[in-house]
Amino acid sequence: MNSIEDLHALGDLLTGFVSNKDFKRKHDESEFLSPSPKKPRTVHSLDYSAFLGRVSTFKDISWCHSSCSNTTSPLSPLQLARHGWTGVEGEGRLVRCISCRENLYLVLPPVTSSTFATTLEKQSSRVVAGHAEFCPWGASPSPHSWALVSSIKQEVVDMARGLVVCGTDLPWVKEEMFEKFKLGIEWVVREMKKRDTKRQEKRGRRKSKDVEVKAKVKQTAALLAMLGWQKGEVENTMTDFFSVRRVGFWNFVSLQGELDRLEDIKVAQELSGKSDNKGVNPEKKEVSGKKYFDPLKEHLSWNPLVVKDESDVMGWEIVRGMFEGEGDVGNTVVMGEQGKARDISEGDTDNSGRKSSIEGGEALEALQRVRSLLDLW
Repeated sequence: MNSIEDLHALGDLLTGFVSNKDFKRKHDESEFLSPSPKKPRTVHSLDYSAFLGRVSTFKDISWCHSSCSNTTSPLSPLQLARHGWTGVEGEGRLVRCISCRENLYLVLPPVTSSTFATTLEKQSSRVVAGHAEFCPWGASPSPHSWALVSSIKQEVVDMARGLVVCGTDLPWVKEEMFEKFKLGIEWVVREMKKRDTKRQEKRGRRKSKDVEVKAKVKQTAALLAMLGWQKGEVENTMTDFFSVRRVGFWNFVSLQGELDRLEDIKVAQELSGKSDNKGVNPEKKEVSGKKYFDPLKEHLSWNPLVVKDESDVMGWEIVRGMFEGEGDVGNTVVMGEQGKARDISEGDTDNSGRKSSIEGGEALEALQRVRSLLDLW
């Protein structure tokens, strides 16, 4: 500033910015924007993911009760979640509505008590009537079918693909379980192969040992997925479909551990001059304190797979019936009005033929096992 004129010019410039007139400068859209408050998610009765989230809160062991022995039991966690209730962590049988925030304490006396029946009836009625006056859950619960066994085959395939990643860390399941769900396992494995990329075909021919191990991993993953198990968020764990029951692989005999044991038994027999495996069943006893995994018995007692539906049919039987018609010409499965699977056979002749083919398949499978063990040795 060299003169008074410069000062006046500066004053005029500032006056242009600060004017007595009510002029407002237009702000840029990206200027002075405060974050808009996040709207809470609206939960309604037809939100299936929200339903699964409510079911996942019933982790307390007190819900494994005889009052939850049926899919229609009002005090089953599945029915409570249908009506908008969630379990309160660390509070036993206390539930809370996600909308009206009402609390219910659904404690029951011992089953042998003379007041058990009347208390059960009273507590069951509170599941619907226990909401606040204008709470929507009392009048519009989630669909009843959500409390039944899931019948979407694509979900089973996706769960199996997630378990395959675990490889030979997966728990070993006894052979009789594979035989019971053989058709379903074959179908799931076929669907998994359809998605395999062509890059795997360019990796060259694998050794028979690798092929056998990979096939066993896929079969195990398919069986576990059919029976409601999926890969857990924690490493070397898996959870049930509702993310309530979580099991660690380290508590059970693994695929790799059992394959190594079978190899050790084979080598010991050959060194001792015994070439047959008669009388040897390594699955009958525990291995170094670890037990064999049972996909059904490890579920919680209220899981729809291990309880009966309105037609007095176990959930796992419905799942098996879903796959009975896949690749089996002489057998068709019809789902009844209440989800019951019925087998329609074409006569005793067809049944006997199927039985003989199964026996032939078992003999071929046994021969393949012997050859694979020789390759391992």
